[in-house]
Amino acid sequence: MKKVVIIVIAIIGIIGVACATYFGLQWKEEKEIAAYVAQLDQDFKLLYQDEDCKIPKEDLTEEEVDEVIEKIEENKYSINKEKQLEQLKELKQYLSFKQELNDFFEEEVLKADVSNEQLETLQKEVEKLPENLQELLDEKMNLALEQKKKIDEAVASLEQLFVSKEMKQVKEKVTRKELETAKNKMKELPQKELWTKYQEKYTTVEKFIKDREEKEREEREERKAELERQRQIELERQRKLEEEERRKEEERQKIQNAYVEIKNVPYINQKYNKVYNGCEAACLLMSLQYRGLATNHNLTSFATIMPKHESNPHLGFIHSIFDLEPRDVTHWIAPDALSSFGSQFGNVKNVSGSTAGQIRSYIDQNIPVIVYVTANFQSPTKWYGEVPLNLHVVLVTGYNKITGDYIISDPWSGRMVVSKNTFESIYNLLRYAVIVQ
Repeated sequence: MKKVVIIVIAIIGIIGVACATYFGLQWKEEKEIAAYVAQLDQDFKLLYQDEDCKIPKEDLTEEEVDEVIEKIEENKYSINKEKQLEQLKELKQYLSFKQELNDFFEEEVLKADVSNEQLETLQKEVEKLPENLQELLDEKMNLALEQKKKIDEAVASLEQLFVSKEMKQVKEKVTRKELETAKNKMKELPQKELWTKYQEKYTTVEKFIKDREEKEREEREERKAELERQRQIELERQRKLEEEERRKEEERQKIQNAYVEIKNVPYINQKYNKVYNGCEAACLLMSLQYRGLATNHNLTSFATIMPKHESNPHLGFIHSIFDLEPRDVTHWIAPDALSSFGSQFGNVKNVSGSTAGQIRSYIDQNIPVIVYVTANFQSPTKWYGEVPLNLHVVLVTGYNKITGDYIISDPWSGRMVVSKNTFESIYNLLRYAVIVQ
């Protein structure tokens, strides 16, 4: 019995020792796990600058993040494992984007070969990050976008100097101001290699403008020379015109001075006196009164006493001296009958047959000459007996020694100048003439 008790006590002791050993080991393991988890949390926090684990360390690397990720993935006890791994994944993406963004720069200067597509792609990826991580990249991203915008503006300003983006042909009307604006935009860029890259293009535009300006200068000089030539031509033309006008004026003056005209011959108008066919009477009365004869007569009284005849104009005035009707006959008195009638007042002669030269010689002697012509020196419409139906009688009071033109006192229409050819061609139809000496 005693032996049984000893065995029971031994068994109980063994069990106690075993339990004590077991619980001791369990406590030790839990303590070690807690310390390990705490260390992982500390490693996680060491990746950040702040207590809230929002701002990564400035010099944090992807390798450091990978180490923490690896530890957390191996840890079976952390209750924050999935959340931490997700955050670290985003942190790793942030570092990758940060590095890519930094690679776009060289000492805070955006590399010239960075494209809009690269920046846009990166920006879209960054926008997928948590807001706190986006904010950390905003300043650098905005700097990249701003510099890229200025690069694009500078290049676009250069391209606008050309016909197309290939920049092979300069625009015809490009201005020096546009060139300077484009150059300044490019020079102001921190990407100095772009100035070197495009300098040849600016030189091309500069040369184009210089060549065009030189051409324009030459054209201006040519226009100026042409204008001066035209001015000289115009001056010469004006000089010649003035000279010609002066010559013509001298000629006109010479011609004017060449007129021989009998002055103070009275004028009597048959129309106003209503002696409508009294052209012979009016011309004879003007000649007589110029000599101071028949001054007691007016045209009406003078026409009234003029001899009339039924049909023979050599004996007296035929048809009506006062009326125009009938119009199909010539109302007139012949030079011989006219001179015979005038002889009762003074020395009146029938000088019919006189040449034009003889008429001018009478004028030279201050003797007006009564001549038988046609109305307005028109060609005869038809003939009525020995004279034209449109017969008219006028008084020649002068002529021009140079032109040969004649000064006529027309009792119907007044004073006129008739050319030599016109007068003589009509006068020579009849050569009927009468003078008062």
